[in-house]
Amino acid sequence: MSEGLRRFLKITHPITKNGARTCMLLNLCAWPGLGSRLAERKVGYLQMLLSLGGLLAVVSAMFQFMGMIWQETRYPTWHDRFVWLAIGGFGAFALAWVWSLFTSLSIRDSAVTPPKRDPNTPPPL
Repeated sequence: MSEGLRRFLKITHPITKNGARTCMLLNLCAWPGLGSRLAERKVGYLQMLLSLGGLLAVVSAMFQFMGMIWQETRYPTWHDRFVWLAIGGFGAFALAWVWSLFTSLSIRDSAVTPPKRDPNTPPPL
C-alpha cells in the first residue's frame, strides 16, 4: 500500500525537496509518522503507533466522561480515572507529533535537488 501511496504523492527516492515537503505535511497535518514511513524511516511505525494509541485513549476518555455525565449528572474531578487517561493520551499524541516534527526536519535536511534535465530530451513517462 505504501508503494501506491508513494507513487500517488510523487515521492521518489532519494527524497527530493518536493517529496520532503510532502512528507513534512503528512507528518504534521495528517497522521504523525505517515510521512516518516513514506520517506522509508522505520521510526514512522513507532510514531504512528504512539499517535494512534494517544488518539484512542482520548476518545475512550471522552466516552467515559459522557457516560458519567449521562448517568451520574456530575462533573469529573482529578480522582476520576478517565481524566488521567485523557491527559496521558493527549501527551502521547503530542509526543508523537513533536517526534514527527524532528523527523520531518531531518528528512528535509537530507533531501537532494534533482539533476537538471537536458531540454532536448523528452520528459519521462
